[in-house]
Amino acid sequence: MVRLAHFRGTVRAQREGEPLLSWVREVTGWSQNKARELVRQGKVYLDGEPALAPFDPVASGAEVSIDTNRKKVRALPDFDETQVLYRDATLVIVNKPPSMASVPPTRTGEPTLLDHLVRLMKPQRPTPLHRLDAETSGLMVFGVEGGDLETMRRRFRRHEIDRRYYAVVLGNPVEGVLEDDIDVTRERFGGEPTVRHAVTHVSVVTRGGPYTLVECRPKTGRWHQLRIQLSLHGTPIVGEKEHIPPALEVPWSRRQGLALHSFHLALEHPTTGQQLQWTTPVPERLKRLLQQDADR
Repeated sequence: MVRLAHFRGTVRAQREGEPLLSWVREVTGWSQNKARELVRQGKVYLDGEPALAPFDPVASGAEVSIDTNRKKVRALPDFDETQVLYRDATLVIVNKPPSMASVPPTRTGEPTLLDHLVRLMKPQRPTPLHRLDAETSGLMVFGVEGGDLETMRRRFRRHEIDRRYYAVVLGNPVEGVLEDDIDVTRERFGGEPTVRHAVTHVSVVTRGGPYTLVECRPKTGRWHQLRIQLSLHGTPIVGEKEHIPPALEVPWSRRQGLALHSFHLALEHPTTGQQLQWTTPVPERLKRLLQQDADR
């Protein structure tokens, strides 16, 4: 096997009909043998889709992206285009499905939500303004290159976007404001030990049995904030695996998906000043958890 050095880059095709391999070589500067290996290993995407045919012609204006961190595609998850709830020259609002990463790279190589949007929106170019974990479903905001992205980024930094989440948790959570200094060290990414102050409002929607449906309104934007805080207070989100306190036993398996959904989003449009909001119902996957709980 040809050994590949780490590489990440993007090029937009400027000449009609040239083979994919030519563009891969142009952006990398690598030999034809190495460029073909990039394609063979699933490291090359064309307009957000895996590109596995090195000699297929590429249309002018198409985006060729290369990332050696990607793994070869095992499966192509479907994306329902009706889940794009809003789109204009500045903003895109998407109801993200669970089990789909927001942005590349992914562990198994499948297209991310951003990849699907790149394909759907061309020649417009979407860019994520925040992220949801792969297992978290719900409302997510993308900007459009050429729009007022800096205003939206600043509003996210200042926590001026109203975001609310449904979560199914173990036990009976305390309602009110959670304020904690939480450990947000990303050890698996080689991060330094980091502690940040986190604030979340929690209210109970449905209580009873071992599981409870809660609404969470984060007032700060820390990494894994809801997952860490709810676990810290002894009521982890169903499906949580990374932040479980050592002394706490959980009844779910390692295969259980994370029961977290971003259901409400409200913001001021950065260009028009219009107040916009979207709300989605409790997902069926969360309802099924609660129903299983009630049937015990």
